[in-house]
Amino acid sequence: MLLRTILGLVNVICEIFAAIPWSLVPSTFIIFIGPISFPTRRLSGSFCIFSGSGIGRATALLFAQHGAKIVVSDIKKDLLDETVEILKTTGTDVIPVESDITNEDDVKNIIHSAISEFKAINILVNSAGVTPRYAPDDWSFEKKWDWVIDVNLKGTVMMSKYVSEIMLSNGYGSILNLSSIIGLVGYAEGLSDGFNPYPHSK
Repeated sequence: MLLRTILGLVNVICEIFAAIPWSLVPSTFIIFIGPISFPTRRLSGSFCIFSGSGIGRATALLFAQHGAKIVVSDIKKDLLDETVEILKTTGTDVIPVESDITNEDDVKNIIHSAISEFKAINILVNSAGVTPRYAPDDWSFEKKWDWVIDVNLKGTVMMSKYVSEIMLSNGYGSILNLSSIIGLVGYAEGLSDGFNPYPHSK
């Protein structure tokens, strides 16, 4: 009973954080701990790719503050433009690529843009993600399922596959995939009908 209660609280907390419109939260608030925890520019000379806004934007900003050069991708141009403007305040080099990570050609274009500009990719951060509640109400169950699995799982796999080929040829590199506690414990009873694709995608 205690374990069920704890897992239920964890799920509620995750739902609250997932519902926060991170793109509207001031980036200085999201990454306020960065300058305190990491006083040196430990990522100078690193070339990184980020997908998505929200958490991805905050992470990219932290990396940029520590000297990393950034390629950032997003399917929504307005969010992409906002991210670029924020990242440019750090003085680092930023390459925006409007793209859909569920599309193989778009994924290859992201990587091509990074290599063309920076000649290397050291770090990939797969942070793009969606949940069914963001889907239009008139979408069918199948369409919502496919959308979540395509973005969260397929997109992450394709980005990782093509970037890893570059990293293997160079002999080094790091890939960071943002996951969720929901992928481990699922939703507590009452929070899902048991057919939510989000846990499976994480």
